[in-house]
Amino acid sequence: MKKTSFLFLFFPLFLFGQESDFKLWSKLSIDYALNKKSNFSITQGYRWRENASLKDETFTNLAFSQKINKRIRFSLGYRFIVDYDMLFNPYYSNRLNADFRWRKKYDRITLKNRLRFQYIDHLVLRDRLSVEYNVPKTPFTPYSSFEYYVNSGRDKYRLTVGATYPIFDDLTLNTYYRLQTPIAKKENTYILGIGFNYKYD
Repeated sequence: MKKTSFLFLFFPLFLFGQESDFKLWSKLSIDYALNKKSNFSITQGYRWRENASLKDETFTNLAFSQKINKRIRFSLGYRFIVDYDMLFNPYYSNRLNADFRWRKKYDRITLKNRLRFQYIDHLVLRDRLSVEYNVPKTPFTPYSSFEYYVNSGRDKYRLTVGATYPIFDDLTLNTYYRLQTPIAKKENTYILGIGFNYKYD
């Protein structure tokens, strides 16, 4: 069972085809625990396109989350986004989102689902399923996820493999490799992501 689940975790890796565009996404997040059930976070992100050579987007994200029970959490978020065109002209937008998160742990395997309602200029539904595996005798946690967008104007899906590793007790590193594919067109985007999460209690 464990071997089968571990192989399933990395199955999307074998679906990645040849490169059509490569992007680099990075971010730094700070989480602050208001109490045992409530949490506030701020995230600063930077994204590059055209084989990670040109600035694509920057954003600042604020979020509040509330734990409903041991498996369900609800959160609200706001994101200020600056997009850049090919001439580096900035375009500003604001995004709101509401998330419902569910998780269930089976020994070293954790299943997660995030249902997101997102609004910029119209409502978009995003659903992400993921599975994590905690490697025995180490805090190293590889994961895999599948996410799809509905009513986005350009519906797409994402396949991701990655891993998290706590550098210190309050600082965690998250790295991943992602395939993003529009459903209507087969123009794949490949994304390398790196993020740091700091927990402030």
